[in-house]
Amino acid sequence: MGTRSRNNDATNHGLYDLYVDFCRTVNRLPLEQAYVYVRRRLGIPNAMRRKGLRKLHMCLPVASRKLSYIFDLAASQTEWDVCATIEWIWLEICADAMLCHGLLEDGLLSRVLPLIDAIEPSILLQLLAVLATHGDDSVKSEILRHLPAVLIKWDPWMCDEIQCSEFLLVTLCHCIGVATFPADPVPMFPPHISVTFVADVALEALQHPEASHDLIIHAIPLLILCAKACVPEEIRTRQRILDFLALLLHSNEPSIRAVATWVFCGLPPAERKSTSNYASRAGSVELVDLTALARCDAPPESERRAIRNYTLTVRKLLQALHDDGDFETFGIGLSTSLWHGPFIYSDDDFANFKDGALARFNSWDSVLLEAAEVLRRFNLSWEISRADTLTLEHLARSGPPDAAAAHAREVLKRNSHHVYAALILCEWSGDREEALQAALNGLGERVPGVLTPYLRRRLYAAAIELAQAKAQTLLLQTGPSDRRRRFAGFACLDSMADYDRVLIPTAPSDAREFLHMTDLAIIHLLLTRAHIHTPDQLEDTLYMLSERVALLVRTLENSGFKIVEGSYRAKRRALVHHFTNGFAKWAELVERFDHIDAQNRAFWRSNLPKQEEQEHSGWPHEEQYARWWEPENEPTFASLLRGPLRCSCHSSEDGGIQMGPGLALLYACSWCFCRSVIVRKCSRCQDAWYCDSTCQRAHWPQHRMACLEYHRK
Repeated sequence: MGTRSRNNDATNHGLYDLYVDFCRTVNRLPLEQAYVYVRRRLGIPNAMRRKGLRKLHMCLPVASRKLSYIFDLAASQTEWDVCATIEWIWLEICADAMLCHGLLEDGLLSRVLPLIDAIEPSILLQLLAVLATHGDDSVKSEILRHLPAVLIKWDPWMCDEIQCSEFLLVTLCHCIGVATFPADPVPMFPPHISVTFVADVALEALQHPEASHDLIIHAIPLLILCAKACVPEEIRTRQRILDFLALLLHSNEPSIRAVATWVFCGLPPAERKSTSNYASRAGSVELVDLTALARCDAPPESERRAIRNYTLTVRKLLQALHDDGDFETFGIGLSTSLWHGPFIYSDDDFANFKDGALARFNSWDSVLLEAAEVLRRFNLSWEISRADTLTLEHLARSGPPDAAAAHAREVLKRNSHHVYAALILCEWSGDREEALQAALNGLGERVPGVLTPYLRRRLYAAAIELAQAKAQTLLLQTGPSDRRRRFAGFACLDSMADYDRVLIPTAPSDAREFLHMTDLAIIHLLLTRAHIHTPDQLEDTLYMLSERVALLVRTLENSGFKIVEGSYRAKRRALVHHFTNGFAKWAELVERFDHIDAQNRAFWRSNLPKQEEQEHSGWPHEEQYARWWEPENEPTFASLLRGPLRCSCHSSEDGGIQMGPGLALLYACSWCFCRSVIVRKCSRCQDAWYCDSTCQRAHWPQHRMACLEYHRK
């Protein structure tokens, strides 16, 4: 022990002599020269080169001890120029994630954070950005706790370096998700860092002509959080943010456009019609005055005429049942009405039937069940089909959750041509992919007379909404290089447009579904065509759809209907409004972002295996995205950071990148995403990178097919 102590004393004495030399020399040199001088005197390899980083992996403990000793001594004697030089050396070493972890274990963060008042903000901000990128949640929480002290002494509007804003935005973006800065479910900014401050920094930086790809891709998520976190008093800040976010519609990348609609419209996977917030999103159209409907002069082919006629027919059927008690005739007539047209009925219809055959019935549910039971006794296929229709209607009206869908499945097993069962399954199944397939199967029915115009219209309306929801979900999960998922999302959008083209000419012009379908059509148009339109062109394109909505609202309200506008309509209007407001200011930036995004993130890989290329040609496998509707696949802010808003910091797909200006070009492990100089290419395909054999073995099940295909070439 004595020998080791004497060696340490000798070493420290040698370092102290170097420290004295640094104090005399560093303050007379520019930072770049001072950094080289100190690094060489300490015998630390050049971390700006990959060769130097490899050497550092072998001597990091020694290098870390030297740097820590000099830094601690300089800090105790307020030699801030020496501290800044050591920080610069640490910054270059921290570009390598594994070396960064080693320095953090040696107390790097605990040394730097207490001295933030005395350290040059531009160096400190860049170091914090790298530490936030590579550090764990405890590191990020500590950075957030001390970050306000950095910001107090830093005025971004007085700083000539656009990179300072970039480092701040990168730091904050990579801290999203820690306990003090959660992404979900409630937006919350760290204490003493205001929404307005972050929004102002981001928006000012984005306007700079030299705004980098890293700045933009990290600013977008922060501005989304700012928009969510804005309080009513910050309306001006919110308006500026939304003007920018709406211009994401101008991007050529469909998943980025989907982000814009998600921010404004919040399109989650399509809910079942029974959920409580469905009406609030889609709106509602309810007949409240049958007398007004009876008086209105509705055209013969209109839905209002159909409602009036079929409602009268159903009431006559109920009156006849009261008079003669013939449940067979009643069941046949009611099932026919359910197949062919809309009508209004409620338990109030029984108010005048207290005697006769209806004496023991006081609700439609009881009558539906009795009529279905009578029809089943005949044991004839067409009677059983009508009985199933009545039972399905009863379960859809008042049955327990999922009962209607479960019975619809049973009916379809016995009779695959039962279109009404397909409709009920489509509208009530909790499995929204099953619902979409049920709608498509129902629309594909070719037996004459089974698919009536009324049922066809309801199936098309359901298919349009489900296809829209599936497309939106898939696009919001699409990372830059996920060609297959992007293709599947656009295929759903194309199919939605096909359904809309069939539905519009064949349905009555006053069909109640048109209001919600038109809202979805406008969102579809924004997703697929907004990027090629100026605001004036977009307004012209949307004019006919908007006029159709206004005319239909006036027509229905004059006919006794009460219309509650859904949140879709107000939000897509806001999206178009902010797109118009922000176009002149932000369109050029979005166009430039598209250009540099294609250069920085891996969108198209030219060396895809033949097998994978073949899988891209045509409709994706039916089972491939069948679980899109499940809660874990619902788009969230966190999922956007893994998908369309994914930065390159932890991505192996984007190849080698620099963690900051002047830092070494490094690749990330394809399994753990650790960006380090020690990662090595897969020796077979040269298209994957691994830290060691452990990561390679873990990634092999995913990588195997592509790797073997490369090897066969």
